[in-house]
Amino acid sequence: MCYRKKCGFLGALLLSACQTYTPLALHRQTDFADLKVSARSLGGQQLPAYVITPGQALDLTALELLAVSHNPGLTELRATLQVHEVELIAAGLLPDPVYAGGRDHPISGPDQATAWNNSLMLDTGALIQHHAQRQAAQAEQRSIRLDLLWQEWKVLSDVRQRAYRLQASRNNQALLAAKARIYQHLCMLQTTALQQHNVSRTQVMDSEQHWQAAQSALLEARAQQQRSQQALLSLLGLSPDRSLTITTLPPVHTVPEAPDHLLQRPDLLALQMGYTSADAHLRQAILAQFPDLSIGFNDSMDTTSNHTLGFAVQLPLPFFRNNQTALHKAQVTREQVKIQYQEHLNAAVREISFLKKQMVSLQRQVDLAITAQHQQCDAADRWSALLAQHRIDLVNFSTTQVACLDGQLQVLHWQQELEQQQLALMTLQGIVPQWDSLAHA
Repeated sequence: MCYRKKCGFLGALLLSACQTYTPLALHRQTDFADLKVSARSLGGQQLPAYVITPGQALDLTALELLAVSHNPGLTELRATLQVHEVELIAAGLLPDPVYAGGRDHPISGPDQATAWNNSLMLDTGALIQHHAQRQAAQAEQRSIRLDLLWQEWKVLSDVRQRAYRLQASRNNQALLAAKARIYQHLCMLQTTALQQHNVSRTQVMDSEQHWQAAQSALLEARAQQQRSQQALLSLLGLSPDRSLTITTLPPVHTVPEAPDHLLQRPDLLALQMGYTSADAHLRQAILAQFPDLSIGFNDSMDTTSNHTLGFAVQLPLPFFRNNQTALHKAQVTREQVKIQYQEHLNAAVREISFLKKQMVSLQRQVDLAITAQHQQCDAADRWSALLAQHRIDLVNFSTTQVACLDGQLQVLHWQQELEQQQLALMTLQGIVPQWDSLAHA
């Protein structure tokens, strides 16, 4: 009877911890995100309560918050993080005791009592290693979270770069459209002049070729803008059919010197946590060298109705392995993570140094382009006065107007290159965007 009660109690205890099965069907249709900000924090930083009105133009803050909320790659990483959260919980649990039991009913012989036995064993080796195992799991969990934060930073950087690229593309198209209109107007006037035998056919064909080239450049710029907009929609997790309008973005300021921020970059912090985890795994492997002792208690009765109560010990004899393979692997892994951290730190310093030198060169290009553009546009203004006095022809005047627009296109090109490098440098230096009512680009 006692045996049945014990078995019934253990069975009820095991069943109470069981989960039931619930089916989870896959969607057969696309499921794109809405224009809603669902993220509440980023790396411990509280995000603003931001409401997007349907149909309104999106500013930089809206784009960044939408990316944090709905970027497909970040969504997958967060799902992976939940799996590791469960693993962290499992690492923090104490080892389960092991129950063993049996029942023997005699079928012959003088002793007819039913024999039974119960034993409960506990692995003390797992208890000794538990603290180091838990520390390793906690450090690994922090490393995964920091990796996620770094990916969020990279997505934000990508969103900012694409948004400024779209803005530059709009300005570029406006200049190319003005250039095409000048050649179109010139072609129309020269066609009329050709009918009056005032210009040659060669002059008209030359203007038509310039017009066609300007139209082709404008069409290519529009196609590039569509590709950039589709890439931005993909980053935001939005439908490719959604129309996206962006407000005028604030100017990108010069990146400040932030040497202390580099060591606080999430990817480098993640590697530091990875080293802490590897170090804890090494300590766990060292503790695992000691014999994995299991102790427990026995409760039994034999067929003669003799009831006994005692204890049991299980001790493996590590003559051949002695955990040397696991210990060596833990040592090599810790050294590998140490080297990996140093290489990432060196690479970050090299990239920042290269970008700074490149930005100095790009700033010179911007200054030269601005100087040349001012000269070209000043000349175009002077030639406008000469045209009004009928001292130059329309072809030469149109040439100066196009030269002024080409100068503006060159300035826009080099300014866009400089903006892209400044935005990339912000991320490399570990400068986090601050979401508030002020421009933070």
